Amino acid sequence: MRLLDLGCGLRKQRNAIGIDMNANAHPDVIGNIEQGLPFRDKSFDKVVGYSVLEHLSNLDGCVREVGRVLRRGGTFEVFVPHFSNALFYSDPTHKRCFGYFTFDYYCDESLQKSRWKVPAFYNRDIRLEILEKSFVFSSRFKYMAKASRLFERWANRSEEWKLFYETHLCWLLPCYGIRYLITFRDPSSSERP
Repeated sequence: MRLLDLGCGLRKQRNAIGIDMNANAHPDVIGNIEQGLPFRDKSFDKVVGYSVLEHLSNLDGCVREVGRVLRRGGTFEVFVPHFSNALFYSDPTHKRCFGYFTFDYYCDESLQKSRWKVPAFYNRDIRLEILEKSFVFSSRFKYMAKASRLFERWANRSEEWKLFYETHLCWLLPCYGIRYLITFRDPSSSERP
């Protein structure tokens, strides 16, 4: 399986081709992912982006490029900070935060899993299907680590609980981030096959 690690930093995924603009991270390819990916169309089975998309000014451009280099049926695995994460605001290189519905804006309404639908008329040339999405909880305080894991299971137990958490509880019990597993669809097809 050919794997691409976007913004790999010092923790490049095993057996992946890592791309990063920081030469000190010793990536396989030095490059700015906002200026395009220097790979052929459909050359990867999976693309991962862990803690990188929040640093981008042009999310649409990056998502388009991932769709271009990903083979049909391939997956894009993403981890991004949730907007309730206080550490998100501490990093001066962060340009955007993410919510539970961020990537739903790239999905046709018929493919959105939640009973709450978001408009799908933006970026019609990018069509995604979200296979999985879940909140990730973490704590740097030892006594809170176990509670964080328990709350993560509770918050992710169903679509209804995820909606309830983000709508009513995220500012009381902030989560660390959101994990997505995404596949790309043909933009000319607006319905599930």
